Amino acid sequence: MVSVGDYDYPPDWGKVTAQTGRFALDCLKGAVAHCQEESLPLLVTAPVNKKALHLAGSAMTGQTELVASFFPEAEPVMAFFSDRFHLLLLTTHIPLRKVPESLSSQELVRKTEVFIEALRAVGIDSPSVAVCGLNPHASEDGLFGEEEEQVLKPALDRLAQKYGTRIVSGPFPPDTVFRRAARGEFNGVVALYHDQGLIPLKLLAFDTAVNVTLGLPLTRTSPDHGTAFEIAGQGIADPGSMIAALDWGLRLSGGQADS
Repeated sequence: MVSVGDYDYPPDWGKVTAQTGRFALDCLKGAVAHCQEESLPLLVTAPVNKKALHLAGSAMTGQTELVASFFPEAEPVMAFFSDRFHLLLLTTHIPLRKVPESLSSQELVRKTEVFIEALRAVGIDSPSVAVCGLNPHASEDGLFGEEEEQVLKPALDRLAQKYGTRIVSGPFPPDTVFRRAARGEFNGVVALYHDQGLIPLKLLAFDTAVNVTLGLPLTRTSPDHGTAFEIAGQGIADPGSMIAALDWGLRLSGGQADS
């Protein structure tokens, strides 16, 4: 048990306030600090309300960024693991209009390498990873955009040289690649922006998908859903995603758990 200060309990269930944001923020910071002090390999966190964190004075856009701030030398990677397919986000919490200018060949290579190692850590020795295109039909050979040719293909060439095209391939039209992954053709998919990946993942694996922060000295997992304030305090929440977060966290950090 780690003490993070004095707070009234029970809280005012289901309301977004600065006080609840401070409590969540203090809990998260205290947990990360404890993991650092004890050299613990895994941190499993509950969902947080971003607006409450903002009201409490936090400038972080999410848990990934906040946990990563404790490790300034590290470069975090946001991924999601599920029983249907696994997902890597190349960009995270940024406005959609900023996505094209934020794409980087170097970041695609670096994050995909981390993703592949994580897939191997959970027992997929020869993973198959598909990279999404940005534009409709993955630009149709430049008809609908230049990002595939200028940013994605140079990175894919570098990854193919290291791993081979059986392990990393693309760019694929994003409107069909997730169906192929769900049917088992690919173990993992690299999405270029948040909703490109999270909409199909939550559609197909809402109860089993887990948010994972890779690239840090510890593994951080969390349920891939929000705080569900509308049912807070009623004792009716489904714990399935939290159980999955514990399971995947143990598997990714070298522990043992049934899948």
